[in-house]
Amino acid sequence: MKHEPAALLASACGRSMSLQRVDARGRVAGLLLTMTVRQAYRNNTPDTLEVVYTFPLAWGAVLLGLSVEIAGRRLDGTVLARPDAEARYEEAVACGDSPIMVRKGSDQLYTVDLGNLKPGESATIELRYAQLLRMEQGRLRLSVPTTIAPRYGDTLAQPGMRPHDGTAASLSADYGFALSLDVDAAAAAGAIESPSHAIDVLRQDDGGARVSIAGTAWLDRDFVLTLSGVSQASGIAQALRAPDGEGCVVMASFCPALGAPSHAALDLKLLVDCSGSMGGDSIESARRGLERVLAALQPADRLSFSRFGSQVEHVFDAMHAADTRTLERVHRAVGATDATMGGTQMHGALQSTFALPGASGTRGADVLLVTDGQVAGIESVVEAARASRHRIFAVGVGSAPAESLLRQLAEATGGACELVAPGESIEGAMERTFARLRVPRVTGLSMAWGSAPTWTTHTPTALFDGDTLHLFAGFDTVPAGLAPRLSFTLGEGEGATTVALQATVTDARSQDPAATRATDATSADGAGAAHADGATDAAHAVTTAFDLESAPAAVLPRMAAWQRIADMASRRATRGAAQAWARDLALRHGLVTDETNLFLVHVRAEADKATDLPTLQQTQQMLAAGWGGAGSVMARMQSGELVLASMPASYSMHSALEASADGPAIWRSPRGSSSDGLRAFLEDAATPIAPTDRGAARSTPRRLLALARRQLQSSVDVEVLLVALQAATLPEPQTRMLEALATELGLSPDDALLLLLWALARHVADPSLPGDPAMQVLRARLDATVPAAKQAEALARLDATLGATTANAW
Repeated sequence: MKHEPAALLASACGRSMSLQRVDARGRVAGLLLTMTVRQAYRNNTPDTLEVVYTFPLAWGAVLLGLSVEIAGRRLDGTVLARPDAEARYEEAVACGDSPIMVRKGSDQLYTVDLGNLKPGESATIELRYAQLLRMEQGRLRLSVPTTIAPRYGDTLAQPGMRPHDGTAASLSADYGFALSLDVDAAAAAGAIESPSHAIDVLRQDDGGARVSIAGTAWLDRDFVLTLSGVSQASGIAQALRAPDGEGCVVMASFCPALGAPSHAALDLKLLVDCSGSMGGDSIESARRGLERVLAALQPADRLSFSRFGSQVEHVFDAMHAADTRTLERVHRAVGATDATMGGTQMHGALQSTFALPGASGTRGADVLLVTDGQVAGIESVVEAARASRHRIFAVGVGSAPAESLLRQLAEATGGACELVAPGESIEGAMERTFARLRVPRVTGLSMAWGSAPTWTTHTPTALFDGDTLHLFAGFDTVPAGLAPRLSFTLGEGEGATTVALQATVTDARSQDPAATRATDATSADGAGAAHADGATDAAHAVTTAFDLESAPAAVLPRMAAWQRIADMASRRATRGAAQAWARDLALRHGLVTDETNLFLVHVRAEADKATDLPTLQQTQQMLAAGWGGAGSVMARMQSGELVLASMPASYSMHSALEASADGPAIWRSPRGSSSDGLRAFLEDAATPIAPTDRGAARSTPRRLLALARRQLQSSVDVEVLLVALQAATLPEPQTRMLEALATELGLSPDDALLLLLWALARHVADPSLPGDPAMQVLRARLDATVPAAKQAEALARLDATLGATTANAW
């Protein structure tokens, strides 16, 4: 066995990634976005692989279904409690079958594990999700994240992350991306634009439109679509009712018009991210946006200006009136702002900015934060912001901003968030932000439903002019007097007014029963096939195959359940009874959460089973276009067509661009120049060095013991098992202990390895691992080669080393 390096993030089989391309198809119906994303994989290596791919979903997106096409078969996934899914996955790998599991990490990151993809074999993983969109001052903006930009801090230290869940980026990664989106007539009535991609818009006879990416695209930037001029005549206050068992779920959506701006002065603290990841597009966008902010300030306003990276620098040690002298100093500071301040120490920068004195009122000041948000470990940042009494208005810039962090910061403090792609107007984002800042604050938000609900989702503390608010309630029976009504107070003191918005209730379109197969039974191709004894958990294993477009009434109860679980997590109630409640609710509604995974297994014929533990291949991310100054995403109009390109930052930023169809846009270079030398340099500097061997198989106790159960049918099988185990990896403590046993007790490496299997079988306390027949073979072999006293001493040492080891993790 080989020791497993802590940072084995590169493909062990070289730079050939199994992920081939991603295709997305979706629909916008009202304020509901439904998406089906297909990830195509092919193993072009000579080894059987275990492919691990971590990918992002948009903020508020709810993962609802999994299907897989492999070896000419289509299989549908089930939702299981996380320990059950992980145990079945490990056993299926060891048994030579091909399991697929999807698990949720932190920050809206999800990971697909695809076990035992054999040489030359292909698989397509289909994921389905839904997301509630929000009107933002007269427009809809939707984003489909495609890549994860490198983040400052220890990503693997976050809850739910495993050593092989990292998100290493590679400049040589190249994954194609295609997207098409059907937009209904109400949303398609105005302008349809994409600041991120060239698009084709085909208008339909019913008033809707089909939007698709024009030409070739890659997973190197978020797909962003804006729908402007959307009619709000029927969307100011409306509610949808959907059946949920014997009762129903109601979603109420409000988009208020709060009236004229307040004339009260602003207390505004400007904080701009100048870390290295902001280089190129992001910092240039930030400077433009800050200039627009300064132009919008009035003499009665008060402000401060701060920059941060590894440290924070304040231009003023307190807030100052926005007079001519102050604005001149800030103008000079903005002009000198660049992405040269190192890492992204956001927590300390926010704390230091909160502490700046000089606000004119009794409330805390507002913080306008401009950043790409690329930090790990956001929980402490959000908690500090929540306790600060400051509202945070976040403006996220770049090709792949960390939306999850920025949305959480804004919602936790009663602020708001805008995201700005490189081809998007940051000036418009700043104007919308200032419109929110100038409107009188809303207080006393309360919701009445006309009938007493069994449960409701959390009512936020902030509401802004022209921005949509979604709220859910559940009823055990269908109420007769349903009348959702949102009330709040606008402004303070003598000028305060009370406002109430009454929602009109309609029934969500019912699902097509022929298109839905959400039942309480699993097929032989589903989760139950992974059990050694063929048993299934019929009470909780719910298949997730359905047609999103034909089942909006089925989607709403599941989205409501997701929001209830998210509300609980935001209150940090994640232990004991609360944890069990969240798990049971997720299982009942087929949701992927911190407590549940999506799972299925392709059971292979005996002659087709994988015979060895698979080689681990972590799918590297494409570097976000323009990230860290590696390039600049440029846009221009050419014969009426939007042409997007990006180039290395050291090249002329204003030269004409030459479009190329044979590679990702980040490598398109100016006419008459060559980027080959720079590309090679950046690849060598940024791409992890692959191991010199063919790689290593990822091992877990369950996987090793299940492999032993499969192999040890007779004494002659021991040597076959030892050969299979040679490619496996072990954590460093177990590796050192095996070496010590061999040296100090005079054991052979093979005997030390077999003793480890024996110790694991005792430690995990599962009689099926590896089972009595395998243990009899194992004991017979050890009794023949290792004296009883040495066996006892070795097992005692190994038991102490295993410590907190569980069946699924070292």
